[in-house]
Amino acid sequence: NQYNVTLQGPITISNINTTGNLSTVSAFFVSPYLRHNFGSEAWGEARYTYSLTNSNAPAQAQDSEANAIDLRLASGPAHKLFTWDISYFSQAIDYKSALSPDVDSEVALLNVRRLVTSTVGLLGQGGYEDYTYGFGGLNSENGSRWGVGFDWTPSSRTRLAALIGRRFFGDAYFLDFSTSTRLLSVKAGYIEDVTTTRAGFLAPNTSSTAGYLDPFYCSGSKDPFACQQQVSSLILQRGLPANLGAPVNAFANQPFLSKRWSASVATQGVRNIIIANLFTDFRTPLPGIIANLPANQATKQLGTSVAWNLRFTARDTWNLLGGYTRNKFPDTGRKDDLFTLQMGLTRQFQPKFSGSLYYRRQQNNSTVPGSNYEENAVIGTLDVTF
Repeated sequence: NQYNVTLQGPITISNINTTGNLSTVSAFFVSPYLRHNFGSEAWGEARYTYSLTNSNAPAQAQDSEANAIDLRLASGPAHKLFTWDISYFSQAIDYKSALSPDVDSEVALLNVRRLVTSTVGLLGQGGYEDYTYGFGGLNSENGSRWGVGFDWTPSSRTRLAALIGRRFFGDAYFLDFSTSTRLLSVKAGYIEDVTTTRAGFLAPNTSSTAGYLDPFYCSGSKDPFACQQQVSSLILQRGLPANLGAPVNAFANQPFLSKRWSASVATQGVRNIIIANLFTDFRTPLPGIIANLPANQATKQLGTSVAWNLRFTARDTWNLLGGYTRNKFPDTGRKDDLFTLQMGLTRQFQPKFSGSLYYRRQQNNSTVPGSNYEENAVIGTLDVTF
């Protein structure tokens, strides 16, 4: 895939205009595992993962390989009122450049859940985590972690889970909420975690349009693959964007703490589909990291986007996408405001043959002289499925 290297350069989603800020990244992993059921009492899984990443941006030093072990033992279907889950994860990342010292991590967790009613459960979490990084492994952040909370599942279409606790960096919070009807889907969430840029290469974090539409088609589906195919076909036929605005996985040489909020609303009617989302992502390098390097600066991304799809004939649809993102750099005081507008038409010529014509404009306003830019693009596409 291709990724924007830095938030301080021109941000784009395609090669229509050359920015000098895109890097092609290849990611590969193989993950054999062994799973065993201990009757109805418990089940266990042992997994080994080997992964490689490679990019054509050597200055950012993202070439790496990693070995990971993931062990898990959890309660089986015989347990209803009280369930538990024990996990252990260990990973060693070997970066190929001295600019990116190796990163070792270990996390051991115990999660428990106790039902108090048929729809409400109490949650508990406890464990230990250790992250070793820096030249010669000189830096290490570790400590115990715990959390308490609840979950509420009044129906198969609505769920709320929340945790509050403590980790090595201070107070820690978690939130996951989703609800949907035949015409409306709402999601919101907050998560804090220690991660790396390469983790985003192996499991990209995008605001997938399919993810917003899945509740309309896949809730309670007995064939998840078939409904996902239906959603993918709908997105292609109506010319919807594959993704909405999301935090940019800017290249960093070291592990960082990410605190991320997200919320979305999607609605569909006979002719209209409207999707809106909002996100914030605050990334800070772990203590001991040389933060004055551009790749390791703290960043705060805040953004929102709205997509409107109007089907005005059986074959023709109109799409309008608007977005705004503010990128802030607390270490230097820099602020960038990026505005995006895209509009266009999609026509279904035949069941498996469609075409689109779009106009896109981007404008970035920065507090740093010489960093303002504008992009105008006219994009035509032909799509054939088989």
